Amino acid sequence: AALVDALRSRGVAAKIAHELVAAHPATRIQTKLEVFDWLIRKEDKRVGKTPAGYLVASIRADYQEPGDYRASTEAAATAQAVKANRATAEAKAADAKAAAEAVARVDKEREVKLRAAWEKLPTDQRDAILATVKADNPGLGRWKNMLEPLCLAVLEARLRDLKPSANQPLLFADADPIP
Repeated sequence: AALVDALRSRGVAAKIAHELVAAHPATRIQTKLEVFDWLIRKEDKRVGKTPAGYLVASIRADYQEPGDYRASTEAAATAQAVKANRATAEAKAADAKAAAEAVARVDKEREVKLRAAWEKLPTDQRDAILATVKADNPGLGRWKNMLEPLCLAVLEARLRDLKPSANQPLLFADADPIP
């Protein structure tokens, strides 16, 4: 019934549409309908004067598809694949960006905790860490923006290595552990 309706919508008489559907495989009719629609869109001369007559003849005689029809459908399929690949790539990029933002958020939180711990350090311990960093990196003596992260890294390592025991209290008993 759907094929009969499709043929009728393209100008084929009801009786002929029923005959074609009864006499030919549905796949052939569907293919000829697709080719016919493509030819109409292209304003091809083959369907010029009597489009419905061409459609009926193409089904009965099993006309071959025009050579450029396959090329255009393959190009459309390729374009669709490219579009799908682009959408997948964009989704992956969005996921990667979200993951990077999450990592940046965790790093920022870690840095805030480290800076708070640094501020709580007694001056002599801060000076000792700074002296260690300067000794390990002699060329960075005056570059605060490079010394500061190195000092925080040393502090973080010391806090991680710090294992409380019964004899030794935590360096910062009220501080949250750093991830």
